Amino acid sequence: MSAVIMVVEDDPIPAAMFQRTLERHGYSVRLAGDAETAMDMVATDPPSLLLLDLILPGIDGLEMLHRLREDPLTQALGVILTSGGGQGLRRAAQAEAARIPYTWFVEKGAPMEQFLAAIATALHRCYGLPAEPPLARMAG
Repeated sequence: MSAVIMVVEDDPIPAAMFQRTLERHGYSVRLAGDAETAMDMVATDPPSLLLLDLILPGIDGLEMLHRLREDPLTQALGVILTSGGGQGLRRAAQAEAARIPYTWFVEKGAPMEQFLAAIATALHRCYGLPAEPPLARMAG
């Protein structure tokens, strides 16, 4: 059984890129185009981890993160924040990731290996899963 990664991204191009790459590395992927949809999906069938864009229509990624952390059922859900927004937004995300448990930040546009490493680290720290993507383990 593979980890389920929910990609919360309103831009279809990076969403599709994340989906293809994560599935190629052995993860199951669900997509949500906004925070409200993602919150409903998390409540119905929680994923193993969220890859959460900060700039979303309606509720932004930081607000969604705070709502998740207020709920006892999702306060320990691993979340990787991502953004290609301005420097101020990136600094705010990095500060939140450093302050809030089970939260990481990877800048949008970083090499995909950096996202994969962050995902594997988050799954390891949250659930004790091996600290490398499933297909990397199979190849070794």
